[in-house]
Amino acid sequence: MLNQRGRRQQRIMIWSIGICLVCVAALWAATRQGSLSLRLAHTSAPSAKDLVRATGTIAGGTLMLRPLAKEQITQLGAPSCLGQSTDYAMIGDYEVVFADAEERLEAISRIDHLEIVTREMDKPFTMSPILSKDDNSQWLLLYPRYTDCHAMEFYLFGEESGHVSAYHFQMEELETNHFYDNSASPDLQPRWENSQFIVYGGYGAGQDKIKRYVFEPSPVPSADPLNQKISLMNLVSQSDVLPNGSEMIPELVPLAYTALINTQTVELLESEAIHQVLKETKVLGGTAFFYEKLGDENEVYAGFRSGGQQWGLGPAAGWVYRNQADTVVGESALFGEQLLRYVGAFGSAYVQENYYTIQDGKPVPYLRVDTGMYGLQTDLDDDNIPELVSSRLTNCTIYRLQDNHFLIMDVSEAFGGIPVLWQEGKRFLAQPINGVAHAYEYTAKGFKRLP
Repeated sequence: MLNQRGRRQQRIMIWSIGICLVCVAALWAATRQGSLSLRLAHTSAPSAKDLVRATGTIAGGTLMLRPLAKEQITQLGAPSCLGQSTDYAMIGDYEVVFADAEERLEAISRIDHLEIVTREMDKPFTMSPILSKDDNSQWLLLYPRYTDCHAMEFYLFGEESGHVSAYHFQMEELETNHFYDNSASPDLQPRWENSQFIVYGGYGAGQDKIKRYVFEPSPVPSADPLNQKISLMNLVSQSDVLPNGSEMIPELVPLAYTALINTQTVELLESEAIHQVLKETKVLGGTAFFYEKLGDENEVYAGFRSGGQQWGLGPAAGWVYRNQADTVVGESALFGEQLLRYVGAFGSAYVQENYYTIQDGKPVPYLRVDTGMYGLQTDLDDDNIPELVSSRLTNCTIYRLQDNHFLIMDVSEAFGGIPVLWQEGKRFLAQPINGVAHAYEYTAKGFKRLP
């Protein structure tokens, strides 16, 4: 048996071993927590070369912005001019590389100490294409930040004769790898006019005018000691212009169509959900109707009945306009198809049209025109496929069918926010607030100013 002294030594040994185990566990936990905090503060993939922060399509290949090393990454934490609270700010050194159709890589340029603000950390953002100055060139803009209150800097890349280059800006004695002087307007994208590159400066409180910069590309590439593919944009003039003035409208305004997202819905409709049928019409093998819901004095709804079933098609007019003549339902020919058409007013100057095809007796979403006024068909680009123009007093919207998908263009937005009125046929009238109105003709390449 152990004597008293031996038992005491045994207890001391056990306590010592226990204390050591606790210390080791605490140290392991602290180290793990510290390394986790470090990863959260400076998150980056194990190999920065595997990351792509921005991409753009050019010259049959892809232009990519890639980090050269680990970036410093934090969330903004609060909404501001730079973005939302959940956006990510990234700071690091980057390279721009071009991957051709066969995925061969070519280094184009390097951008050090670049700060990026993006909504998604794990998905590259897209560089912005701009209309070429001719048919033999392509151009991309890289905006490190997707938004700002007053002005945004950008980097320019171009392809001419099969060669991709980064463009530096030569402004008097200073050459920079991006445009930053007062920065560019967040609302007006830089553009080509003939063979000149036009940039509009930012606009802030207290400013009556903004800067208009005119650049011309240099025929001689910039001498670069790092063998980067660099060309120059030389500043040839700058002037002060009125925002929304006629000087800001180019001779050719690019078409700015985007994909139309259809928000129409079709759901089975129970008879108990119908309080009162207001109007119904026999059409396309069934019955189209407007109806009220019990207790709903805000809107009336569209429905269709066929083969013993009926479907609800969602709100179709404002309740106060339920008995007016322009709340009509019937058959319509649009884009060469016979369609079910509902027209309803939601305000004195706001009309909505909903078109559906009928397949096996059931209505199927086709097109919603909800830009204010009735759509009128006209073939703007002489391709024997009509466009649909919805026009209001200060703006108009064009709907276009292409490859069985609809595209939409806000014409005022295409003109940089200047009010534009559709007059007739292919003729549009741009009406700047601080300038002279100009007539434009719709062409396949854009809106062309008329003499």
